[in-house]
Amino acid sequence: MPSNKHYKPKFAYFQSRHSQLFKAKSKSTSLESISSQCWLAEKMPGRRAEDFNSSDQEYDTASNKHARKGFVSIEAMQENMFEDRKRSKNRLREQEHTLGAPGSIDMRGLWLNRLDNYVAISKVIVDKTKGPEPDTLYRFLETIVTHIKSNFKNKPAPQLQTIKNAFRYISSGLLFRHESWQLSKHHAIKIDTLLDALTKEGKLIRGRWSKNQWLGTVLFEKMARAWLEAGLCVIYIIWEQLNLAAA
Repeated sequence: MPSNKHYKPKFAYFQSRHSQLFKAKSKSTSLESISSQCWLAEKMPGRRAEDFNSSDQEYDTASNKHARKGFVSIEAMQENMFEDRKRSKNRLREQEHTLGAPGSIDMRGLWLNRLDNYVAISKVIVDKTKGPEPDTLYRFLETIVTHIKSNFKNKPAPQLQTIKNAFRYISSGLLFRHESWQLSKHHAIKIDTLLDALTKEGKLIRGRWSKNQWLGTVLFEKMARAWLEAGLCVIYIIWEQLNLAAA
């Protein structure tokens, strides 16, 4: 193995070269710093570089390129300012939740009216910003299920889907009325559990329901006539085919 004495001259050369480059770089950096300080001293006599703050300088305000756009509508808005303010304020105060199809609007109004009357009967205090408490909504659904009358005479109970749709209408209406109304996941699960329990108790019907009806005389006559006509047509076709085959 060669001794280290062969590498000492090369190492000394690289070490001296590295020190020269480092000194040159440090010198150039110091020269740049000195030149920047001289420039600042020339521009702002009596102040040092470390005292300079760009926030103290004055800058020109940028011009608005869109200052003239929409001028016709803006001018009309200025001319009708008082009438517009009165009309918009009146609409804001009297705005009703009329979003959706007419059927959805009617159903939402129906269920909100039921909830409002339940709150009035129960003498529950409702915050105007937060709306009724989730427990109030829970108790309302549990109560109203036993008092809904179906349009069908022999229907034993309302359908589960009807109450779910009612809950959706009520939630939409409460969100429109009260800006801070919300239902947590905890209370949502409690309401789902309530509806499931009412279904198991037979107070709600899961799935579709149809009324059992006796077969009417007119309907039976039409069915029998259709069967006879179809049978005669089949017999006639078979008879024609036999005659053609015999010929």
